[in-house]
Amino acid sequence: MSDQHSGDQHSSDREGTDPQTNPRHAGDNQSQYRVLVVDDDQEFLRSIGRRFRRDPRLRLELASSPLQALRLLDVERFDAVLADWQMPTVNGSDLLALIAHRYPNIPRGLVTGYAAVNDVASAVNNGRVRWLFVKPLDAEMMRNQLLHVLDGRERTRGRRNVTEP
Repeated sequence: MSDQHSGDQHSSDREGTDPQTNPRHAGDNQSQYRVLVVDDDQEFLRSIGRRFRRDPRLRLELASSPLQALRLLDVERFDAVLADWQMPTVNGSDLLALIAHRYPNIPRGLVTGYAAVNDVASAVNNGRVRWLFVKPLDAEMMRNQLLHVLDGRERTRGRRNVTEP
């Protein structure tokens, strides 16, 4: 089949696009989080895919364009989205603003090799991004920051679920 997302292997991923409607088991510190990475640089996508291929906690899904990313978000659930700052059709900040509007509960981050500091600061201050990662990436630092925020969200959900009737 030409559609890489058809078949039974992703059927459980399609049950909801908003992580709030598909909470994980609260308090399970071994949850595997799904992170969508958007970048038009194929070499960067291959490199980051290799770095995290066997990671037990982070499963990266790679998109080479903003349109592909939006299509994936419409049919699959992700715990976080990282987007490159500079892409040909839509910059990462604008893509993340759109994602924030459609999926406000998904944490978002920018990845950049070169961006104007004022523009990045504006995106962070406007609440569009939670993380800023600079290329070349320090993969371990990125992993730790992602897990810190995502595990914290899980703990918060767990406390809410315990107190709710």
